[in-house]
Amino acid sequence: MMKKKMWIVSNSPLDIGDLLGLYNSRTSSSNMMGIVQRIWVEQYLGFSERVNYVNTHKRLPYKAHKVPYNNIPSGNRIICGNSGFEIIAVLTSGYEIQNEVIKFWYQMPASLNHKGYSVEKMQDFDLTVKNPDWGEEGTFDDTKLPCQH
Repeated sequence: MMKKKMWIVSNSPLDIGDLLGLYNSRTSSSNMMGIVQRIWVEQYLGFSERVNYVNTHKRLPYKAHKVPYNNIPSGNRIICGNSGFEIIAVLTSGYEIQNEVIKFWYQMPASLNHKGYSVEKMQDFDLTVKNPDWGEEGTFDDTKLPCQH
């Protein structure tokens, strides 16, 4: 497993989704909410709906929001959209490439003292996305590799 913190953006929080973006782990969750909303607009809105969104951000049907776990606020998981039309961003702590998929790991606080915010336990989760470098025939697509002279 490679240990590398990064934000990943995918179009499916539960099933194997497409990898839509990788972002620096230092990007704030507030900035990631804006990024996720823009990706959602590009993925799911038609041209006229995009024009409307550009002119009035308040009319976006689904705003990006931080997703708590066990009613505990956490900024490392953001969702925009509705079931079947979601974009998710997760701050990951590591990943492993498994041929046609990439598995990312992240943690969410499972319990804490409310006023003191002292986390007692972290729970591990994973998110699996399609490997964009994996070809149709079950091999790596070498056309995506840089040219070697």
